[in-house]
Amino acid sequence: MDKRIAGSLLIALALFMLLGWANADVEGAASIVALFIVVVLPAVGGVLLFRAHARGGKANLARREALRDKTVRSEMIRLATARGGKLTVVEAIAATGHDETTVRQALDALHLSGMARLELTDSGTMVWAFDDIATVEQKAAARDVLDA
Repeated sequence: MDKRIAGSLLIALALFMLLGWANADVEGAASIVALFIVVVLPAVGGVLLFRAHARGGKANLARREALRDKTVRSEMIRLATARGGKLTVVEAIAATGHDETTVRQALDALHLSGMARLELTDSGTMVWAFDDIATVEQKAAARDVLDA
C-alpha cells in the first residue's frame, strides 16, 4: 500500500477516534490514556508515513540520477570501444542521441576519473582517448605479474 494512502487512513482513523473520545463519558487519567492510544498514536503514525514518503521520493530521485550518469558513462565507453579507443562529442551525440551537455559531462567525468585522456586535433577538436581500450588487443598476450 502506498505510504500516502496508509498515512491518510491513519489520520482519518485518528479523527474518527477523536470524535468518539469527545463523546465518551470517561474522565481523569483513563481519559488521557485513551486519548493518547486511540488518537495521538494513529495521528503520529500517519504524519510519519507522509514524511517517509516525502523523503523517499528525494532519495529515489538521487538514485535514478546516479544510475543515469553511470549508464551514460557506460555508453561512452562502449562507443569508444567500437571506435578504436577515441571519441569526440559529435560522434557520441550522433550515436547515442543524448544532448551535448549530457555527453560532455559523461566524458569529463571519465576524464577526471582517469579512464580517458583529453587530446586536441590540429583544428582544435577535443578527442577523448581511452588508452585501456586502445590496448585491448594486447590482452591475449598478457602474462602473470611475476613473469613480466
